[in-house]
Amino acid sequence: MPLPYPSTTYSTISVGDSFALFAINGVTCYGVFADDPSVCTGHGTCASNDTCVCNTGYTGTDCGLPLCYGIPFQSPLVCNGHGNCLTVDTCVCFTGWEGDQCATNMTGIIYASGSNVNGPVNDMVYNTDANVVTPVYSSGSIGQFYSMIAGGNEAFFYSNGVGVYGVGMSTGYPGDGSGVTKYFPIRTLSSTTISAIVTGSYGTQFVLDNTGKNCYTWGYNAFGQLGLGNTANQLTPVAFSTLPNETIVQVAMGYTHTLVLTNNGTVFSYGEGTNYRLGDWSSTAAKTSPYRVWLDSVLVRRRVSQICAGYSFSVALVDDAQLYGWGLGYNGVGSSATPVAFNVTGNKRIVRIACVGGAGTYALDSTGALYSWSTSSSFGEAGTGTSSASAQASTVLTGFPVGTVFKNVFAGPNSGAALTTTGLLYVWGRNQNGQLGDGTTTNILSATRYNPQFPNRIVRHASFGINTLHVLYDATITCNMTLPDDPFVCSGHGNCTGYNTCLCSAGYSGTYCDSYSCFGTSANSSSVCSSNGKCVKVDVCVCFPGYSGSLCNTKLSGFTFTSGDNT
Repeated sequence: MPLPYPSTTYSTISVGDSFALFAINGVTCYGVFADDPSVCTGHGTCASNDTCVCNTGYTGTDCGLPLCYGIPFQSPLVCNGHGNCLTVDTCVCFTGWEGDQCATNMTGIIYASGSNVNGPVNDMVYNTDANVVTPVYSSGSIGQFYSMIAGGNEAFFYSNGVGVYGVGMSTGYPGDGSGVTKYFPIRTLSSTTISAIVTGSYGTQFVLDNTGKNCYTWGYNAFGQLGLGNTANQLTPVAFSTLPNETIVQVAMGYTHTLVLTNNGTVFSYGEGTNYRLGDWSSTAAKTSPYRVWLDSVLVRRRVSQICAGYSFSVALVDDAQLYGWGLGYNGVGSSATPVAFNVTGNKRIVRIACVGGAGTYALDSTGALYSWSTSSSFGEAGTGTSSASAQASTVLTGFPVGTVFKNVFAGPNSGAALTTTGLLYVWGRNQNGQLGDGTTTNILSATRYNPQFPNRIVRHASFGINTLHVLYDATITCNMTLPDDPFVCSGHGNCTGYNTCLCSAGYSGTYCDSYSCFGTSANSSSVCSSNGKCVKVDVCVCFPGYSGSLCNTKLSGFTFTSGDNT
C-alpha cells in the first residue's frame, strides 16, 4: 500500500487483519515529520530535528507567529502600537487609527439613515416611527468621533478614544443602567480607553480596551451570550473576567451567540448553541461561559486571524487565508457541526471577512476584489444584481466601475457595504427602512454609490444595525462640526477651507461667518445704520421713524399724515 511521508524510514512492527503498525524514523520538528505539509505550522521548512526555517513573514520556533511589516505580532510596537497584527502584513487598527500600519489618526462626523424607532439614527429629533431615507447628521451636540457601531435598535459612538456614548432602545441596553430608551447620546465607561466595541443583533455589547485585558460586556443575556457564567441581563457594563489569562484581539456577535479571538489564534464561543453555531460538534446546548472551539482536527496547526458571526453560524479566517465556517448558512449551504472550508475560486489571499446576519459571508482579498456567499438573495444581499443565491464564490461585479479596489467590507442582517481605497462607499441589499440612504425604501440588488449627492466626502467606516446604517465621514476639514460641502457650513455664508477656518462671503464675518454688517459696520455696533436704524441683513438698514436712506442718515422733516377710523 502507498505510505505517507516518503522521506521517512518505515519498519513493520505488527500486522493484523485490518491494520498495520509501523515504527517510523525521520527528521521531525516539534512532533511533525519534515515532509508533512503542516510542519512548521505550514509556514516553513524543517531543516533538522526541531529546527524550522521560516518563510518570509513568519517567525517563532515553529514559524507560527506572523510579522506585520517586519515586527512580530506580539510586540507592543506592531502596527505602530495602534492595532493588532492578525496575519502577515495585516493590521486591524484600534479606534481612531487607520492605514496599512495604523499610522494615521482620524476623527469623523457620523451620518445615519434607516428606521428611527427608539432613536438609533439619532437625528436629535423625537421620532418614534419615522424612516430616515436620506442620511442625516447623527453626531448631535457631541461633535467629532473616532468611530461608531450600530447594534439591534441602538448605536454607540466613541469620542477621543475614551468612553462610549450610547443611544437607542431600552431593551438594547444603552448602558446607563436606567433601562430607558435614549434619544440623545449618554456616556458610559468614561475612564476606559477603547480599542473596539461590538454589538449583537439582540441588544448585547462588548467593549475591548487597548490592552485586550480589561474588557466589559452588558445587555441581553437570555442564552448566556455575555459569557459571564449566567443568564442574567446586565443594564450596565460589567468586567468580562471569564478568560483571565487571555489577551483578546477581536470579538464577533451574532444574534444570540458570541465569538472571541485571542492573540494566540484561539477561538472561544458562548451563547445559544442551536445549529452547532458554537463549534461544539457534540452538543447544541447553550453555553454561558467561553468554550474553546477545537479547530485542530480541521485546521491542524493553523492560527485563526479573523472571525465573524451571523444569525446562527460562525466563520473563521486562518493564517493561510482560507475560510472555514460552521453552523447554519455560513456559505450558502446546509448545517455543519464542524468547520468546513469555503469554495474560494483560485489562489486568493483573503484579508477581510464580514458575516451577513441572515445567512452568508462577504470576503475581501489582497487585490481588493470582493466575494460573497449567500443562502438567500431575496433582498439583494448577495450583491450580484439578481435575487438568486449561490453557494459558490462570486465576485461582486455590478454597480461600480471596473477596476474599483476595495479596502473594507461590512455586513448587516440582509445588507452589505464595501469601502474603496479612495473613500467611496457602495451599498446593496435590504433597504425597506431606507437604511441604504438612497432616498427610497426599495431593495438594492447591485452595489450602488452611497449618498452620491456629496461626491467629495471621504468615508472612513460604516456599521449596520438591524434597520439602520451609520457612516463615519472624514472630518479633517470641518467648520463647527460641519462638512465643507454641507450647504449650511460657515452658517451658509462662506467656504470651509480648513479645520474651523471659514472664508466668509462679502458682508459676513466671525469665526463661522455668523455675523454680518451694513456698509462695513457690524450689525451689532451702536453706530450701524448711522445709529438711526437696524441692520437686518448684509447692507440692508431698516430705519427708525423719522429717518430714511440706505444708511438711515437722512432726517425727515415736515408733516406726517394718517388716514383711517380715528374713533
